[in-house]
Amino acid sequence: MKKAFIILLIFCFSCNKSENLPNVILILTDDLGYNDVGFNGSTEIFTPNIDGIAKNGVLFSEGYVSYPVCGPSRAGLITGRYQDTFGFGKNPLFTPKDPNMGLPLTEQTMADMLKLSDYRTFAVGKWHLGAHESLRPLKRGFDEFFGFLTGGHRYFPEEWTLADETEVKSQNQAYRTKLLRNEKRIEEKEYLTDALSRESVDFIDRNSENPFFIYLAYNAPHGPLQATQKYLDRYDHIEEKNRRLSDQQIKWVDQLIKEKKVKLFFNSSFFTKADSREPESAGILGAVVGSAFALLITLLLALPLAVMAAIYLEYFAKPGKITDFIEVNINNLAAVPSIVFGLLGLAVFIGFFGFPRSIPLVGGMVLALMTLPTIIIATRASIRAVPT
Repeated sequence: MKKAFIILLIFCFSCNKSENLPNVILILTDDLGYNDVGFNGSTEIFTPNIDGIAKNGVLFSEGYVSYPVCGPSRAGLITGRYQDTFGFGKNPLFTPKDPNMGLPLTEQTMADMLKLSDYRTFAVGKWHLGAHESLRPLKRGFDEFFGFLTGGHRYFPEEWTLADETEVKSQNQAYRTKLLRNEKRIEEKEYLTDALSRESVDFIDRNSENPFFIYLAYNAPHGPLQATQKYLDRYDHIEEKNRRLSDQQIKWVDQLIKEKKVKLFFNSSFFTKADSREPESAGILGAVVGSAFALLITLLLALPLAVMAAIYLEYFAKPGKITDFIEVNINNLAAVPSIVFGLLGLAVFIGFFGFPRSIPLVGGMVLALMTLPTIIIATRASIRAVPT
């Protein structure tokens, strides 16, 4: 999914005892649409405070992030370098045990540079630059951290049910971890966006006599789309025509659940739809059809070739070193683990010939190679079992 970011650089000048250094607050929002702020023309979403920053500061009307998704764009922003120069071309997974899944330690961050001038530094909100302990904010130039390490997070504290990363069993489950204050998991009671704002204000109050840098990375309005009633009530005027669930529909569903009128039913379309990024639209038909084609290709290739090879070896091949070599290797290939054939398929059919990895042809040919020795051995054994 393409992502649009709004970057707000706020330079607040305060007096430092040693020298006048500007305080720097970098506010980053996630998945914010271009027309979702007033200064870009929105007539439905009211952002007077953000509009004030744009009006009283410098507005870069053609400023762009260096990549259209979360992790790489943040890597480019926080380092000031094009992220592909240091191999950060994809979103990092949540892998707390992998020291290579994130911003390389060879790179310096804005916080590293500002620390050279005795800035106090604070990272707030979404990190998404590595979950390993060596890649976390306190190891990347920040004095303090409050937020989460993943590419997204649930907004309501009652949904933060996982104590730490050891309880995470899938990527989406990481959205439910408790928040971090520095390296310690905490019990937070406030709506996530409000909590991030609260901590930023507190840091400013505590460091009013020192030059400081705040990297405030809201995950809002990144999914899941969750808001408190206080915020929903501000936008009752939006008809929500283009959204799958309007605010009013959500209220209805909530009321139906409360009255126990919502029922579970068997989703038969699961068997008639193909794969999809939308869970409610996903099905297994595409996988079943693809598997059937792969098996058909395997049958068409492996069966006739194996039978002909078995007949040749039994009736026409002359005894000798070459025949012995072929027979020994057929037996050896039959004992090779299937993973080797899978790697062979990747290397030859996908890597060398450039076949798309999703097409049944690749799977069918790999399976044909895998089953060919077994069919030859079985066919020869059947031939020998027939009385002459």
